[in-house]
Amino acid sequence: MPNKKSCYGQKIQIAIQYVIENGATMLSVPHDFFKDLRARWVQEFDWNLIQIVCKRQI
Repeated sequence: MPNKKSCYGQKIQIAIQYVIENGATMLSVPHDFFKDLRARWVQEFDWNLIQIVCKRQI
């Protein structure tokens, strides 16, 4: 079963670009949740799921 990882940060676009350039596949479009968070799911080449999350301005 794949592992799930979460990354929290201010620069979500930089994080997404980095993991995509290193073999990850995007699984979702950026989506807002809770009051002030935005997230996107990606999958590493070894099938681990990563959720990249940042605070969004409201």
